[in-house]
Amino acid sequence: TMVSASFDPHPHIGHGFEVSFESGRPRPIGFPPVASTHHFHSGTGMKPKSWPEITSRSGTYVLVLRSSIHRRLAIGRLGPLVLEPGTWLYVGSAFGPGGLRARTNRHRTKHTGRRWHIDFLKPWVRLAEIWFTEDPVHREHEWANWFGSNEGLHTPLPGFGSSDCRCRSHLFHAAKAPDFDWFCTMQSTTGGKAVDRLRLDS
Repeated sequence: TMVSASFDPHPHIGHGFEVSFESGRPRPIGFPPVASTHHFHSGTGMKPKSWPEITSRSGTYVLVLRSSIHRRLAIGRLGPLVLEPGTWLYVGSAFGPGGLRARTNRHRTKHTGRRWHIDFLKPWVRLAEIWFTEDPVHREHEWANWFGSNEGLHTPLPGFGSSDCRCRSHLFHAAKAPDFDWFCTMQSTTGGKAVDRLRLDS
């Protein structure tokens, strides 16, 4: 099941789209499907040791987080973050030992050591989806720039996840979920490897 979109994710590329018969959603004319969707249902509430859908290869990922509360959080030395209801997107990369599997498994665990900014946020949100690619090219900053220029998203705390780079932030918020098809189209225009989506919600 595709995530529904309730805003125009990229207004300046609105022309030249056709409606997909299968999903009823707009997609760029001439662009073949470039993403696949995997499903994982954790109905037992038990955390698996790993997800077979996500390999130990290196790559870049997006955590799609859901919040239903309003709360002021302290993000280490960075400062306060006002958590609001809606969808939160966090962009990260996994080019170290264990690759995507090790890094996303860590993010799936709510209570871990507070090593990164995201560790301060995890206990207060629900991880709904993971968008990821095994592209050997580091896409983290490129993806953060896409989200940062998207009119449907805003940056609540500059510097979040980006203290070691020039990106304004790697964390973004939207009242409604952004469009996964738009994101895949953006990736395909760069010649990068396809983006996959792992759904963690039942």
